[in-house]
Amino acid sequence: MSYHLKSAHKNYLEWLPSFNASQLKSLAMLSMLIDHVNKVLIGPYLTGQAGILAFVSSLFDILGRIAFPLFAFFIVEGFFKTHNRLKYLLRLLLFAAISEIPYDLFMSYQLWNPNANNVLWTFIIGFGLIWLSDCLIKTAKTTWLKIGAGIIIAILLAISCLIAMLASTDYEHYGVLIIFAFYLFYNQVWIASVFGLGILYKERWSFLGFLAVLSYNGERGQQNKWLAYCFYPAHLLLIGIIRQILGV
Repeated sequence: MSYHLKSAHKNYLEWLPSFNASQLKSLAMLSMLIDHVNKVLIGPYLTGQAGILAFVSSLFDILGRIAFPLFAFFIVEGFFKTHNRLKYLLRLLLFAAISEIPYDLFMSYQLWNPNANNVLWTFIIGFGLIWLSDCLIKTAKTTWLKIGAGIIIAILLAISCLIAMLASTDYEHYGVLIIFAFYLFYNQVWIASVFGLGILYKERWSFLGFLAVLSYNGERGQQNKWLAYCFYPAHLLLIGIIRQILGV
């Protein structure tokens, strides 16, 4: 069965430049790289005093908030547009497993740290949640079945958030809630963005990421899906190795 659908999205704000999926994914990867470099290779050298390094760190922290809203959005976009949801989920599982040691090296000096797990596990939990929710919604034909489906989905959402928290996945339940919001308001992405911004209220600069989502024009662009998957563990491993060498 094919799930390849025409995108329901468009550029919501006329004053924003228009970007396709390839451009926004590249922006998300760059933002993620900047954020991770800042946390591991710049942050440890800050002395608490004002200076050029502190300014760069603050700027990188702002730019680093763009990534997650975009990645969360494209998990949902991928859910609706992929030809094979099972293969999509298995691909996420494969790279989540591959990325775990690089992530642990990046986060600490440990090869394995069960108390911190990479963001792909958050995406997997979110993907599974919206897939189950989608099946329940599509099979509920009567009013009572729809009510029952709504109750079950609410329970599944709570369980998914709890799993993300207990597993200490990156962005934990916040990430799951944002993915679910993008699914629930797939045809009204601006509403999902408002909810997402409220969920990440402590990270006020994440509004840049949600603005980027609103600039999506629904076009695919020239993409290499393996680049984004490989980039994640590769850059984590590289930064982790540099961290080991520098002893920070």
